[in-house]
Amino acid sequence: MAWYQRSGPGKDVFVSTRIRLARNLVGYPFEGRLTDASAKEMIERVSALFPASEGYEQTDMQTLSAEEAGALCEKHYISPEFAAKRSPHALIREESKGLSIMICEEDHLRIQALAAGFAPEECMRAAFEAEERIDGAMELAYDEKLGYLTHCPTNLGTAMRVSVMMFLPALTMEGRMPSLSGQLQKLGLVIRGTDGEGSEAVGYLYQISNRITLGISEEETVRKVSEVVRRIAETERRLRRSWQGRARMTVADRGARALGVLSHAKLLSGKEFLALWADLRLSMCCDEKDKFPTEKMDALLFEVMRNEMAIQAEKNKDAAGLPAEAGRDLCRAERVRAVFASMDEKKG
Repeated sequence: MAWYQRSGPGKDVFVSTRIRLARNLVGYPFEGRLTDASAKEMIERVSALFPASEGYEQTDMQTLSAEEAGALCEKHYISPEFAAKRSPHALIREESKGLSIMICEEDHLRIQALAAGFAPEECMRAAFEAEERIDGAMELAYDEKLGYLTHCPTNLGTAMRVSVMMFLPALTMEGRMPSLSGQLQKLGLVIRGTDGEGSEAVGYLYQISNRITLGISEEETVRKVSEVVRRIAETERRLRRSWQGRARMTVADRGARALGVLSHAKLLSGKEFLALWADLRLSMCCDEKDKFPTEKMDALLFEVMRNEMAIQAEKNKDAAGLPAEAGRDLCRAERVRAVFASMDEKKG
């Protein structure tokens, strides 16, 4: 089961947690001077530490189509830069741990662990277990004063990013996000859209992560981010509870309309899906009665994005002959209808 298909703590506000470690190996030049031969050698050595016999899946990224690589990016297994690379690079995954290791990204290694909901300890444990396995067999580039040596100086120190994706409709609707962003910057944190740096927030979804990695320990970083996002979650929940009368009915009405469209649409664009998804998810979070499982809703978020739908359209006979965008919209609508139909059957 993929990480985004699981249930997790605090799902009314927290969509996912990710911890990512940037690491480089002694004996190899940084990315800018890394030859294809050295990259292939590194991939072979690291991959040998994570055998298929132990449940690790290894992917030569050069064998994937642009859509297949893009789908992995949409599901947050890899970065956009990694998806776009043309030189040798590889991915290792272990679904039960939510673990993915990018080999030959900006740094030699990007080790990351993902989990549904708010689960920083779980992610930290999985990421550092993978790092220890590598560190036991290969030497990591490290300096006593600067910490882990990285391609980009801004990652020096722990070279760790803690990223929490949050669903914040109330704070958004109340116009509090600009102020929150300013407060986070003063605390050494940053808020971004769903696709990371430079992306916009859609569907009331925001990623909050640490900006500072030097002069602070891994444990302190996790504690700091956790304290801040918990306070944000408390404010979000309090604002939702404060909605009464017409405001609460408006939320319920938008959710009911969204459910109707999502359950019956024949064509569904990515933009329309996200808007409807957000309305329904908010309605579900505000009304504990007769709601669909949040994990099913959140899984859809990662399963019907552009590249995955492009892959499905190539296999769908009903999409044959349609323009590419229409084919994607048809497949997206089919997938969404099927999910809601299955949830209706379980409720019945």
